[in-house]
Amino acid sequence: MGKAIWIVFVLGIVALVLMMVGFLATMTFFADSPAAGRTRLAVNLRDRFGFENVGVLVRQEDGKKVLKISYETFQDSKNDVLRRQQEMKDVAEHAARQIDEKERRQIEEIRVTRTEVHGRGCRQDRQVARETFPNPARNAVEPFRFDK
Repeated sequence: MGKAIWIVFVLGIVALVLMMVGFLATMTFFADSPAAGRTRLAVNLRDRFGFENVGVLVRQEDGKKVLKISYETFQDSKNDVLRRQQEMKDVAEHAARQIDEKERRQIEEIRVTRTEVHGRGCRQDRQVARETFPNPARNAVEPFRFDK
């Protein structure tokens, strides 16, 4: 009986080690992928602006690369269109600064979708606004660096 317990124990340890190696390999692969940078950008936008459900996506549409940002907010804009547009412009500019250096110059447009939620539970009213902005980082002049 004692030998069987040791066999189960050793097999459990071996299985745990294999799971940890698999997890590390998966995380290493994810950290090197473009999805990791987009995930960091979504978390950064959520934390900086206090949004809910932030999504970031880069797609090829109509022959150009587009950064799509969608988010929900519970902040009441009081139907002020200029306030909403300014918030969306700030989000687009912040995203242009924070996106990975590799993709920063390739993206031509930033499309922001803002969903304003009023109420909770079953009685929710949603107002959706969409804006498209040119990528401000695309035409920016890169400062000269001596280390190149």
